Order: sequence, then C-alpha cells, then structure tokens
Amino acid sequence: MKVVKIGGSAISDKGKPFSIKFNVLSTIVDDIAEYVKSASTDLVIIHGGGSFGHPIVYECIKSTGGIDSRCFSITSEAMVALNLIIISELLSRGVNAVSIPPHTICKAINDEFKCDMSIVKDYLSRGIIPVLYGDVVLSESNLGFKVISGDVISWILTKELNASTLIFVTDVEGLYTKDPKKYPDASLISRLSRNELTNIALSTSNNVDVTGGMLSKLLLGIKLNVNDVKVIIMNADRKRKLFNALAGHEIRGTIVWY
Repeated sequence: MKVVKIGGSAISDKGKPFSIKFNVLSTIVDDIAEYVKSASTDLVIIHGGGSFGHPIVYECIKSTGGIDSRCFSITSEAMVALNLIIISELLSRGVNAVSIPPHTICKAINDEFKCDMSIVKDYLSRGIIPVLYGDVVLSESNLGFKVISGDVISWILTKELNASTLIFVTDVEGLYTKDPKKYPDASLISRLSRNELTNIALSTSNNVDVTGGMLSKLLLGIKLNVNDVKVIIMNADRKRKLFNALAGHEIRGTIVWY
C-alpha cells in the first residue's frame, strides 16, 4: 500500500486564489495513471488546499480568530471544487477514483483528530482509489470547527493502512540544509533516519530548511508513532518522476526511513 500527498503549493499558486498549475497537475496525474495501470490500485491520494482553501482560512482566522459555521461552509465548498478538478483529471486518464471528504469521516477531539477510515478500506477492496484532502471538520472548540491538514490525513492513513511508502509531492525537491528558495548554495539532504530527523528537530542551530513546514510534515510521523515506512519528499518537475518513486526506482529527493 502506498500513499501520495500532493501538496497544494505544488499544483497551485497560493498568491493567486483559485489558480491551478495544470502543467504540473497533468504530470502528476499522468504518472499516477501509468502506475495504476501497470502495477496496482493499492494507492490512496491526498491533496492540500493550495490557493483554494488557504486564502479563505487565512481571512477567517484573521477576522474571527477561528473557523465559524460560515467559514466552514465556504472553505468546504472551495476544497470540494479543487478536489473535483483532480478527480476529473484522474477519471479522464482511466483511473477509477472517488472523492472522500474528510469532514464526513473526521472530527477534532481535544488536540487530536479521529477519523473513521473504514470507508477508505472498503473502496480500496473494490479497486477504487480514494482521494482525500485537507479540509475543515467538526470540533469541540468554541467556534465548532477546525482545519485538518492534508499532511495529518496522510500520516493517519499511512498508519491505519500499514502503508509501506508515503510520498510527499511538493514544490521543492526535498529537505535542504538551507531554504533553497533563498540560498543557491543550499544542499539537498538525500537520506535521513528517524533518529537523525529527531536530532535535527532538537538542534538549536536551525540550519535545516523548514520552508512550507517541511520539517513539521516529517515530525508528524514521529508524533503519531508511525513505523516501518519509507517517506519520500520530491517535486514533480519532470514526467515519470512520481511514477519512478511509486515503482521503487531511485529519484532525486529526500528519503526518510521510519
């Protein structure tokens, strides 16, 4: 079983609300379709909010301090719109995919998210590829709703499904020694162990890139006690790169062994 998280920043421009990088999305979906047809349907896809969900949530938090019922509704609508675009791209390539809105199966209880993934397993058993996404869900907080990120959902699914591989498709090639968007001399970290990742997090030198929450994405796996998983961070700058990652071939990116 493999889990693919498509970062919102990889397929959209967060500076332009409701924008889609169709060239990148097409590359990603082409690779997924090729893998599914040649290998297996044991795959789950998650995508982030990108320029659809993030701007709305940002304005909501700025104006109300959280997610109220109105913010929940309009954020949910935006995420459904993005999800349908991705579902449509998959279907057009012959991939049997289905949307599973997290707000129908997940709930925030205290500081944890509880999700009933049984429906995901049911679809997988019938050869259907579930597609989930970062969403807003019911919460016991004062305003009644909370954001659940695509990263969190990815890790929950990885643990629940005993997945062997989790792939983060982002707008950078992996984890760097510095922010690669600011420092041309930044070096890509190609391999990390779980212990090395923990040491980086505890280090006071702060010399590892955390742009886009890259480090926090990886630390979620430790927080949720995920074990025996190969995690890949990569971008989709060329065709067949994601296919090769799914097929177990060597690619340029960061691999973390949990």
